[in-house]
Order: sequence, then structure tokens, then C-alpha cells
Amino acid sequence: MDSDALLALIGRMYDAAVDPTLWPRVLNEIADAVGAQSSHFVVQDLQRNEIPVFHGPRTDPQRIEDYARYHITRNPWLPSLARLPAGTVVPDHRLAPREELVRTEFYHDYLCKRGVAYGLGVVAMKDDVLQSYLSLYRTPAQGGFDDAAMQLGYLLLPHLRRAVQISQNLAVAQAREASALAMLERMPCGVVLLDGRERVVHCNATAERIIVRNDGLSIRRGNLCAAMARDTAALRRLLATAADTRLLGTRGGALALARPSQKRPLGLLVLPVPSRTSDQFAGLAPRVAVLITDPEERAAEPRDIWRLLYGLTPVENTVAYRLINGESPREIGEALGIAFETARRHLKNIMAKTDTHRQAELVRLLLHGQQTAMPGG
Repeated sequence: MDSDALLALIGRMYDAAVDPTLWPRVLNEIADAVGAQSSHFVVQDLQRNEIPVFHGPRTDPQRIEDYARYHITRNPWLPSLARLPAGTVVPDHRLAPREELVRTEFYHDYLCKRGVAYGLGVVAMKDDVLQSYLSLYRTPAQGGFDDAAMQLGYLLLPHLRRAVQISQNLAVAQAREASALAMLERMPCGVVLLDGRERVVHCNATAERIIVRNDGLSIRRGNLCAAMARDTAALRRLLATAADTRLLGTRGGALALARPSQKRPLGLLVLPVPSRTSDQFAGLAPRVAVLITDPEERAAEPRDIWRLLYGLTPVENTVAYRLINGESPREIGEALGIAFETARRHLKNIMAKTDTHRQAELVRLLLHGQQTAMPGG
């Protein structure tokens, strides 16, 4: 492989680091460069002996599934590969003697059925939990891997390692972002995230519902705006203070926004968002969070809270709801069409799950949970 082709291949490896759909092409190019029939890129969980990532573009998907489900535990190369440090390029005969390999189930039921006889392993990364490696395969006619193939493996290795590290870091960052956004969607108050230029980058469902009404708060050209000019000016000052990383101490603050509908004002809490983003990209990352409370918004259904907190069944939720609204167990039974003793049994189950011992104690606990579920509670 000449230097221009090598540089182009290395560039595509880094492209694949940010776009995993490009890995199949890159792996095929690496296989062709070393005269291999096929190649696999594998990330293995050493503790669970599982494979969360497996790219094998020239391998039948059923073979890949068979390997992950069965043959991984019978691969005689893996124990030796697991002991090697990252940065190693090793031919198969150094992982398991040839005379031993050809007697194994793995050789006959997996390698031979793929038309494979020889392998070359490139250990890209390794820690206490995961190891990632590139496996290259040749047919019997192609013969074993020579020094030229190993030399090319060593040339590609540092770039493969960096590409894998970039890919893993991006995957972790994306997973964290998805988890954080999922949690924001579950919050009962509205949440708006703004970048360092004070432009809106994300609204959760509650915030969107409040903003779309255009009753006290709106978004214009990417900026949060209040209905009243003086409120907009006050909001701008709070946002600027929260976004300014040069300021120390308390930043942001609270604000009540008047509404054209004459309903009770919206409550806003403006907070800075800690960021580890480098200064070069600081303006693009969320830097300010605005929490919005609408006092006219219906409170979270207390029965949803009880189900999550105490594991109450739907029937138990109904019994508890009627209880805090002043109904006796006998009245609850009549309303639900169940026997008095059945209603009492549900009440006993609720008290056991909530660790309460008297009906009055249970009512106080449930009422407190209902109040804390309300916006601003």
C-alpha cells in the first residue's frame, strides 16, 4: 500500500469514529490491504464474556450470531489475546499452536465453515472491563500472515486505537445526553435550556405546552421573550448573568411573568448550567436552565406518584384516593361494588406498603405526597 492510499485509509478510520456506518467499508479496505479474506472488529466485555459490538461486513450475519451466542466460549485464541496488552499485533500461531487449533470444535465448526484457516489479531484498546480488537482472516490458499501484513497492522494500530477511543467517547456522551433529556421530559415543571448566546436549544414537553399558549412567555427568533417589555428586559438580565462564566458566586435568579390572560403569573427560576466544554465550543453548549412553573397547570395525578413511590395497584390507588377525599372503607366498598371486607383488605395492603399503622397516619402521608407533586410544592 502506497503512502497516499495509506493516508486515505487512515482518514476514513477517523470518519468511521464519528459515523459508525462507515466501519464496514473501512474494515473491508483494511482486509484488502493485508491480503485477507475478511476482517472483524470486536468489542468484548471481559467480565461477562459478551460482545456488545461486532462488525463483520463480509461474514454471514448468522455466523456472527452463532459466534456471539456459542463459539466465543470455545475460541482458543481468546484466552491468549486477553492477556496481551493494547498495541499488540499477533498472528494466530502465537495465540494457539497450529496442531492444537486444528483439533478444536472452533476450527472445524466455525473457521472451516467460513473458509478460514489463518488469523491475525490487532489489540486496539483494553481496560479492566472491555477489550477491542481487529481480527483479520485468510483462506488456506492465501496462507498465513507474513511480516508485511504485520507491519501494516502496526502502522494502522495507533490510528485504530484513537478512532475507537473517539467512537467510545461519543457513544458515552450521546447516551448521557439521551438519559439527561429523558429525565428532563419527566419533570413536572417546564425546562428550557439555552446556550452561551442565550438562545434556546431545548424545551421539554411541559415547557413547550406552556410556551405554545403565548400567554406570558414565547420564543422569538430563538430567544425567550415575556409578554411585557419590562419583564423581557428583566429576563434578559437574568439570562446574561447566568450565562456569564466570568462571574463568581450566585448567578441567575427568579422572576414572575405577567400574563395577558390575567391568570396568575408564570414563575421562572433561571440557573447556570455547569459545563466542561472547552472555550472554543462553549457558546454551543447548554449554559442556562430556565425552570417554568404555571400555577394554573393541573397538578400531577397523585395516584401516579403513589404507584411509583409505594407500588400500589390500580385498585389500591383508587381506594387510597377515595380515602383522602373523606370516604370510609364501607363507602368505598359500596362505590366500587366490592364487599366491605375486600375494601378493608385493600386498605391493610396499602398501610403495609406505606409502612403506616393507623388510617389517619396514612391519610397524612398520602396528602403530603399529593402536595409535593404539585408545581411549586
